[in-house]
Order: sequence, then C-alpha cells, then structure tokens
Amino acid sequence: QIMDAKQAAITGESPSGAPAAVPTQSAATPILRFKLSNILLHSLLMTSVWGIIVFGALLSGAAIPFIKISPLLYPVVLLAGLPVAFLISLISSVIKNILLYYDFTVAKTDRELVVTFGLITRRSFRLPLSKTNAVVVRQSFFGRLFGMYYAEILNVGMGDQENKLAPVFCLMLNKEQMEWVLNATVPEFAGALSVERSPKAAFLPVLFKGFFWALFPGCGLIAAGIASGAWNFAAVSLAVLTGVWLLLSFAAYQAKGLRLGEDKLTVADGVLNRRFIIVPYSKVQSVQMKRGPVSSALGLRHGAVQILSAAQNQHNPIGYFPTDRFRLLNEKTEAFASTDWRNEC
Repeated sequence: QIMDAKQAAITGESPSGAPAAVPTQSAATPILRFKLSNILLHSLLMTSVWGIIVFGALLSGAAIPFIKISPLLYPVVLLAGLPVAFLISLISSVIKNILLYYDFTVAKTDRELVVTFGLITRRSFRLPLSKTNAVVVRQSFFGRLFGMYYAEILNVGMGDQENKLAPVFCLMLNKEQMEWVLNATVPEFAGALSVERSPKAAFLPVLFKGFFWALFPGCGLIAAGIASGAWNFAAVSLAVLTGVWLLLSFAAYQAKGLRLGEDKLTVADGVLNRRFIIVPYSKVQSVQMKRGPVSSALGLRHGAVQILSAAQNQHNPIGYFPTDRFRLLNEKTEAFASTDWRNEC
C-alpha cells in the first residue's frame, strides 16, 4: 500500500490504476490548543478596568449619604467597595470567556487558518492567508502589567459592524510565545513587536491634549462646590481628577510606538489597553501627518495610517515622532505601492 501510494504520487494515478484526484487543499495541521487554565488566565487579564471604574463611580454616588453620618466613613466605604467591583468584573469576564473560547484550537492549511472555539455555540473561522491585510496584537490593562498579549487577524469584512466578533486567533501569551505563534501561523508578520517609543518631548503635547479632556469635568466639580458649599468634597474630587489626568496622559505616552521595518510597519497606541497593528507597506492606503502649535515647536508630528480593513481598524493613529520618521514612512509606502503596481501590470 505504501509503494502504491508513492507510485500514485509520482504518476498521478490512484493505486487501482484510475486517475488520481487533484487535491484542492492540504489537510489542516494543528498549531496550538488552549487548555482551560489558559482560558482562565486570559479571562483574568481581560478583566475590564472601565467596568471597575464605572462600578466604583456608582458606589461613590451611593456612599454619599455616609458623609452626613461621618466624613471618615466615605473613604472607608469606597476602599471596601473596590475589591467587590474587581470581583464582579472578574466573574463576568470568566463566564463570558469560558463560554466563548472553550476548546480554542488553531490549525493551518497551505491557504488559510482554521480557528475553532466555543462551549454552547461552536464557532469556526476560516481565514484566507492571501487576503490578510494586517495582524493586530493587543494588551489589556492587566496584560500590560504582566507582559501578556493576544492576537487578531484582519481580513476585509472581518470584525465590522455586521460581524462584531473580532477574528481572534491567539489568546493571552507572553511575548516570546506570541512571536512563536506568529512565526508558525503568519510568518510574514513575525518579528515586529519591538517598537521605537515616542521621544521624551512627546509627553508635553500628550499632556496638553489630555488637559482639555479634564477641563470640563474639573469646571463642573468647581461649580458644584460653589453651588452646594461642599468645598472639601469638590477639592478632593478635583485632586483625584488631576491625578487621573496625569496618569492617563503618561499611560497614553508610554503606549505610543512605531517600527519601520524592511517590508512592514508596526504602529502601537492606546491608553489603558495597548494595541499593535502590523501592516505590510503594500497594504497601506494613505498616510496622514498633522502638527499643532506645541508639537510644531518641538519638531514633532503625529498622524495616522489608513488600511483596507473593517471600519474599526481602518484608521490607525501614530503618536508624536520626529518629522524624518514620517518622511521615511511616506518613502517606503510609495516605493512598495509602485512595486505592486508594476507587478500587477
């Protein structure tokens, strides 16, 4: 039987002598499978910080009556409620992710990735490799703290408004493991997670931009203090708001990154969460460059790259970088666009 099979492979005939069928696609080769412990880790690191903040805000409003009993009770109630807020967000994340990602498997053929997962509703995605425009690698807030990443693949029409489920093909792994997965599944996108951070001078325009977001709630707190006479409460809230403004501005500055490789670029952005998008230059539709009064004085520019993708991934902002980095990005994009045009002709 083995010799017959070898003969069939050489002559193109089946062992019985009949013409062999021409295979249209190779069988899927298993790449990785995530166990329940991996899914639980993913759930823990995907716990929503915004959910904790919203629940904490509701709790702070509900705890206001304790101020009348004793001003010291208010911070005690808030501190006691934060672990409860985290626990509620964690339980919600665990239930959602186990139902969604149970028995998460990834396999690969010569043409596509096959991603299958789900406990009650079993989902299977077949992602054509030839139509892949970009790969997105994400870090949640807790993922950033522990150096963990998960990844999505971008094909045209995937993850848009009609299909809100993002095409995730890898759950939370550390950087070394993620690079191995990228090399095994989409090797043309591997080796691009290390990015150049924004220069130190870029923190100033980021801080200036965040000031306008904090200005309106700050004015509201001052007005509320004047109207109600609760100056202590308004002062503490204003101090907290200032701390949040500085913290979020620093987090946004730290998240920005750019890598201009030989044939692809990587753009990193985010605030609490971080997002890396890896795009071949040939897939870039346009490059935008902008400058404001502060960034112009510092010799910096910021902008964005547009790619052919679903609406939520078309616009990819680039942080503040020197002008020569944007000039180099334009040159590389134009060079690869010209090469692709000549190849098509």
